[in-house]
Amino acid sequence: MFNKEKKADLNFLSSQPTGILVFENGLSIPAIGIGHEGHSVGEVCFNTSMTGYQEII
Repeated sequence: MFNKEKKADLNFLSSQPTGILVFENGLSIPAIGIGHEGHSVGEVCFNTSMTGYQEII
C-alpha cells in the first residue's frame, strides 16, 4: 500500500551541481546529475510538439 506519511526524497534538488552540460559554442551549464556516474557524450533533442517524438530521435 502507498504510505501517505512518507515524503519523497527531494534533497538532490538543493544539492551542489554534479554534472555539466557543454554546448558546441562553448556555453556550459552546471546541473544535477541523476543516474549512472561517469563521463558521457550524447545529443540533446528538444521539441515542443505534443506528438512525433519518434521522428525526433
